[in-house]
Amino acid sequence: MLFVMVHLHIIHNTTIAHPTCVFFSLADDTHIVGFASNVILVFLQLKQKFSTLGLSVQLTKCVVWSPQWLNYFISFPLRFFYF
Repeated sequence: MLFVMVHLHIIHNTTIAHPTCVFFSLADDTHIVGFASNVILVFLQLKQKFSTLGLSVQLTKCVVWSPQWLNYFISFPLRFFYF
């Protein structure tokens, strides 16, 4: 229960800070929808916020999808990119 409250608090504050992105969460799985540059920025910020609390993002569960070519660098292995 405590994890969910902390997770929700971080996601809520991030949605306020980034109104151009839409967030969907189910338990600890969060989906971020928006322009590629915004989503990458939000993802990196969330990853940092969670790490300050001792939580880590499971990169093996992360997927990035874009209908356009992404010209942004992000530290995912290439197998996680779908264009």
